Amino acid sequence: MRRAMRYSEISRLLAGVSQKMLTQTLRSLERDGVITRTVTPTSPSPSPTR
Repeated sequence: MRRAMRYSEISRLLAGVSQKMLTQTLRSLERDGVITRTVTPTSPSPSPTR
């Protein structure tokens, strides 16, 4: 099993592949069960203010 990668990492590794094509391919691979996608927040939740 390979390590988890962010979309931007994959995009950089595959320079020259359009965003649309990469997204379509990743969705297809996810649908076929080849990969799994995990949504993580891009930044921590804001702290409550007093």
